[in-house]
Amino acid sequence: MEIILYSKSLDVIDKNHVNSSSKIFEIEFAQALAQYAKVSIVSYSAKSDMQYKNVSLFSLNKDETIANAIRTTICKNSLFKDSQKIIIAFGYDYRIFRQLKKVSKLYDTKLISYTFDTHKGATNSSGFLKKNLIDLYFRFGIRYVNTIDGIILFNEEAYKEMKLSIPFLISKVGINEESIVPKVYLRTLNSENEFRIVYSGTLIEYNSIETLIETMSYLKGQNIVLDIYGDGPLKSYVENCVKRADNIIYHGLVSNSQINSAVSRADLLINLRDTENYISKFAFPSKLIQYMASGIPVLTTKVLSENEFCEATFAIDDLDPLKIKNSIINIKNNPYLQTKKSEYAKEYIKEKFLWSNIIRDVIQFVKYD
Repeated sequence: MEIILYSKSLDVIDKNHVNSSSKIFEIEFAQALAQYAKVSIVSYSAKSDMQYKNVSLFSLNKDETIANAIRTTICKNSLFKDSQKIIIAFGYDYRIFRQLKKVSKLYDTKLISYTFDTHKGATNSSGFLKKNLIDLYFRFGIRYVNTIDGIILFNEEAYKEMKLSIPFLISKVGINEESIVPKVYLRTLNSENEFRIVYSGTLIEYNSIETLIETMSYLKGQNIVLDIYGDGPLKSYVENCVKRADNIIYHGLVSNSQINSAVSRADLLINLRDTENYISKFAFPSKLIQYMASGIPVLTTKVLSENEFCEATFAIDDLDPLKIKNSIINIKNNPYLQTKKSEYAKEYIKEKFLWSNIIRDVIQFVKYD
């Protein structure tokens, strides 16, 4: 089996050098697929061809259309020689899938969408006219995706929302077992040390950034500090708030290796996802699985309802800043429970979220009958 992944954003395939959880997800997904198939990623963002572990990244010629650029890459690198050929692309961009379908027909391949997000999150801050024009464009994309061979999603609600009739697979975010940090959190806090909270991710409404910053306003004088890493539509809002707050530090968009370093020094990682938001029908915070693998305890909204998830995290179902403040203080005052959560979280993701298990269902779904 041979698979080509089309990526809009990947410029490297070493996850330590990327700066978003979605890029990490794409890289690890490709590496997991490579256990069963020859995998190549093609991207206009890549400046040069490169190989990392068992995955190749090929730079597409910006002067050519997607279809022609991929065809050139296939010929130049002797790709698609196997009888089972699959193209996978992320999302449902009409222009991209229309071009990829030309390649699919030319090489007699399956064409699969992996949709783990929705365009609506990025358009929340757009004006009325622009927002509706973008929405119209992507509705055409969804309709076009309904003509391809299949789609992979995180939530069946997304399949219903898109009104699709093609074959689908409900999958999960995965993690490699070697990425699970062996250490368990152990507090060494004393009266002179700060209790450090880390948020890393997109600065956007459905990640409850405003709620998080309001929560910190109630924690002044508690020796609790929040480090924020990331970029997004609410960047200016965060920067302005930080000027008036002495317990929040904004670090901007940094590499994954820098994030890992910050996480390793934290006392608590935080993920406040608005589960009532439309985006939650599509997306699952892949950063959350990386958090749980770090050995650092996690405070999160209840994005999963199973009891094991609540045992593995400090799970809350209310985005009231005062209640979140009380939860943080209770966590700070209970380091023993932090250690227990840290221990259980790693066992939980080993059982539920290893790529080695998740990818079997993906391969079964995409392969030819």
